[in-house]
Amino acid sequence: MKNEKPTFWDWVHLNRDVDFTRAQWLGGFTGALLFSAAVAIVLICLIGLWHLLGALLGYGPFGTDTTGGAIRNIGLVIAAAFSAPFLVWRSIVAQKNSDTAVQSQITDRINKAVEGLGAEKVVKKTIETPKYQKKDGKWVRDQDGNPKPALRPDGTPIIDREIHESSVPNLEVRIGAIYALERIAQDSLRDHLQIMEILCAYIRENAPVLDLEPTEPPFKKVSPRTDIQAAINVLGRRSKEQLYAEEKSKFRLDLRNADLSGVDFRNLNFTAARFHNCRLEAALFGGCNLTGTQFYGALLNFAEFVKAELRGTRFDFAVMDGPKMGVGAIHGAFSGGEAIALGDIYGISLIGTDLSAIGFLGEPADINLTIGSADTKLAPTIELNWKDIDKEKRFIRKLRNEDNAAEAQKREEIMFSQVPFASWVNRNSHDLTLPREIEKFQKRLGLEGWPYQS
Repeated sequence: MKNEKPTFWDWVHLNRDVDFTRAQWLGGFTGALLFSAAVAIVLICLIGLWHLLGALLGYGPFGTDTTGGAIRNIGLVIAAAFSAPFLVWRSIVAQKNSDTAVQSQITDRINKAVEGLGAEKVVKKTIETPKYQKKDGKWVRDQDGNPKPALRPDGTPIIDREIHESSVPNLEVRIGAIYALERIAQDSLRDHLQIMEILCAYIRENAPVLDLEPTEPPFKKVSPRTDIQAAINVLGRRSKEQLYAEEKSKFRLDLRNADLSGVDFRNLNFTAARFHNCRLEAALFGGCNLTGTQFYGALLNFAEFVKAELRGTRFDFAVMDGPKMGVGAIHGAFSGGEAIALGDIYGISLIGTDLSAIGFLGEPADINLTIGSADTKLAPTIELNWKDIDKEKRFIRKLRNEDNAAEAQKREEIMFSQVPFASWVNRNSHDLTLPREIEKFQKRLGLEGWPYQS
């Protein structure tokens, strides 16, 4: 997201950062023009030299010139023709030197910001240890059996004080470094992917997942560290230009194996991000763009997805089993149970997912915008009749084999609109044919290419 004031070039709609991947036909045309100009300059120089030689030797159209004006004019033309390429070359070299200086400055800024990401500060803590009375090597105790404190002559207890120093993250400096990296990514698009990788690595290293065991009730929400939330905010507010650069490179934010419980992702953009094996309990994804995002094996208990863009999102092997149905732990912001259903679902994958805390997945047509497997765990209140679904699918295949494609298409449309879980596959999540079924499901919904496929 750019916060810079518009420049003159923005005002006149001229982009100084030329994208040479576009209008490639114009590149060939420009190359032909430059080649023609070079040939013209060579011809001008040759013709000029011929006329200059004629003027000096007294023959040709300028041989009768006795004032020397023709020689001077021809010489100026030749000098201009010869100097033009060198002038252009000098301008190119100057521009390259300028670009090198700018890149060197950006590199220095990145290095300084990265140093700030590791900033620590020393915290001093006073440890007080009271002294107690001893007699003949044994502790002197009062009537209650407690050791008697040693006293000064004025009656105050004697206490030993020790200063203990420890290093802790300097969050103020680290947050400043995170925002400095964001500014560099905005100023230099060529360094954008590198900076995103740096910030992702920072989150993974400073918020590693220790285990993926669900928190038992009563659940108490945890708050993320301030610098982790700041880094998430920077990652989630990338500009259109930055997102386009990621799309061209098929780049994904790598947040695998991170503990992001309680993190606020609301209204941010995490398209194509990787949240594999992440701990995301009570994370807030409301209004977040999660198109093509991968939550493989993530722990998502109590997570909130209200109005989140769940288009082609992969929840394979994720866990959403809390709060348990009927336990009575659903309250306030931690409703959890219907969180997924409240998002904008289109083509999400629930292969091998534990959905035992989700009591409602929508109407049949909505459910068939998802795909699951035989080992996807559903809540006890949800009924899945594999027998009827498989029977209808076999009949549709029979119609197609009999070249009755129109009737097969009609029955399939009715099935997907009226029969819940018709889009699911009655096979185990580790079945080798399942990836092909997922691909067919995505193709039916028009979810092809990146970021829906890796």
